[in-house]
Amino acid sequence: MLQGLRLRATFDGERTVDAPLGEFFGSGHATAPVRALMYGIDAEAAGGPVLTSWWPMPFARNAKVELYNGSDTAITSGTAEVTAAPSRTHAQAVASGDAGRFRATSHAGPTVPGESWDFLATAGTGKFAGVTHTMTGELNRNYLEGDERVYVDGARTPQIHGTGTEDFYQSGWYFNRGTYAQPFNGNPTHLGPPTGCAADRDCTGTYRLMIHDAVPFTQAIDFDIEHGFVNDKQADYSSTAYWYGEKEATGAKTDTLDVGDPKSEEAHGYASDAPGDVTGLDSVFEGDAQKPLRLTADTRATTAPVSFTLRVDRGNAGVELRRTSDQAAPYQRAAVRVDGKRLPDWLQPLGNAERRWLDDTYQIPASATAGKRQITVTLAPAADAPPWSAESYEAHSLRDGG
Repeated sequence: MLQGLRLRATFDGERTVDAPLGEFFGSGHATAPVRALMYGIDAEAAGGPVLTSWWPMPFARNAKVELYNGSDTAITSGTAEVTAAPSRTHAQAVASGDAGRFRATSHAGPTVPGESWDFLATAGTGKFAGVTHTMTGELNRNYLEGDERVYVDGARTPQIHGTGTEDFYQSGWYFNRGTYAQPFNGNPTHLGPPTGCAADRDCTGTYRLMIHDAVPFTQAIDFDIEHGFVNDKQADYSSTAYWYGEKEATGAKTDTLDVGDPKSEEAHGYASDAPGDVTGLDSVFEGDAQKPLRLTADTRATTAPVSFTLRVDRGNAGVELRRTSDQAAPYQRAAVRVDGKRLPDWLQPLGNAERRWLDDTYQIPASATAGKRQITVTLAPAADAPPWSAESYEAHSLRDGG
């Protein structure tokens, strides 16, 4: 029943929630105690387990909440309660796109060798706020070796790259201290064959809320997790990702400077007293170890200031400046000016001499970009830092809501 009974919610005519009942409330394997900040299961309540959720779910006009029984078991009794309150402020924010609708994206099935399991892969604008994860795998639990990776707005370098499944759920050592439930993370279930899991299988249920460290995106997000060291351990997974968002993007790439290309450099007013030699690099990005993304392109590395212009949307609410660079030398740092306005330094502490390509992003505030159709960026490498490397620069214009 925890898997076959589904909670569905429709806001303003769009179904945004369709999730297994148990998983939506924090435990997909069993009615185990869950005491999370946004949902919970009282497994010992008089009259039967009580499942409760406190996620705010704003809507503009109307809402519908349903329970759908897709199991082979008839539901003969139970109670349900939904609380709603009118709010013109929230309704207007949703209607205007300033507030995203609540969404719970679920899917289930066997893992595929060589391919990561997606928690959420979608276009649009939003914030990833958490996930409940139901896993069944080998008794040795090596499927828990999988790392999480988060790619935002088309970046080829993951903005988050973890070290293991139980680490992502803020625990360790294959949850060898037993089950637990906390406000932001939990391992409410661990079952073996004697306690309800299938023969020769291990069942693990986890959750993590990312309220204080939500992942924002303005164009797209791909949040996945491996199963095993290199996606090599077969498992049956189910997951429900909680997020707020809309299908419409609030960010867009508006210009690209191809460093080392004479025509592109001329078109963008690329200038420097010593721009550095054009050097070819054939390497890969960090992220997927089995299917690394390879790029062969030209770069420049310099210790002298460089300047260039990029087109932006006049109605922008800020600009993200994305650099593709060679990260063989870590702790590259440069002073930043936009149209002469001094901004905080751009520091990139990462380094990798084997997977050398890196996409990193610098946030330019609206105070330096609003109302402009183009901006002139000046980067002055720090004297005590390695040469500043670049293969390209992209301007991603943001608008309100992003």
